[in-house]
Amino acid sequence: MAVYIKSRGRWSDAYMALIAPFRHRVVYPALLGRIGRLWAKRSPTSRRR
Repeated sequence: MAVYIKSRGRWSDAYMALIAPFRHRVVYPALLGRIGRLWAKRSPTSRRR
């Protein structure tokens, strides 16, 4: 997973620095957990008939 952000000046740099801990401790783990659960549901081993 990758997130690309284009800086739009000093304010965006400051904003990104301010929210970085929140993104790394809350947003990304929750997002990756959700993706992992969805992938686990769709895995071939869970589709046994």
